[in-house]
Amino acid sequence: MLAFDLLINNSELFDGSEYIAVLSDRVDCGQYRDGVFISAKDEVESDFSKLLELRVFTDKAEYSAWRDNLGESKFFDRIASDDDDRYKTYFDELQYLDIDSIRTEKCREKNALLTTGGGKFYLFEKEKKSKVLVRTYLKQGEHGIEYVFDWRVVGYRDAKFSLPGKE
Repeated sequence: MLAFDLLINNSELFDGSEYIAVLSDRVDCGQYRDGVFISAKDEVESDFSKLLELRVFTDKAEYSAWRDNLGESKFFDRIASDDDDRYKTYFDELQYLDIDSIRTEKCREKNALLTTGGGKFYLFEKEKKSKVLVRTYLKQGEHGIEYVFDWRVVGYRDAKFSLPGKE
């Protein structure tokens, strides 16, 4: 198992949260509980030997770790938190998950969601998840123009959820 010291040192912030892991051969989603990554696909501890990027998120914060390629052993990481002054200016957007509801309904595989392009991914409580809430953070440049400097996953939302003022 790879060591993520920044995550471990802030585990109380992320225990019981969800994660998205981008590996060289697949995307894995699941839950982070008691320091263990539990995959929604088979409900066992995830194998991150081919990990390129990891996002562990709650409504309040996100831990992110990444490396450029599998040959690199060192990961870069950061925590983006709504309690951090650097992350005060932002906008939220909802992005729909690519779900083929007819094919997914016919699929009997637990936690599986099928995409319109023929792919498959897995989420716990998949019935409650059709959108991803993404928070994009802004900074003001030296000439007063705002620019995007970071973003994070806030969480999954159901089909009825809408942003305030966007109903």
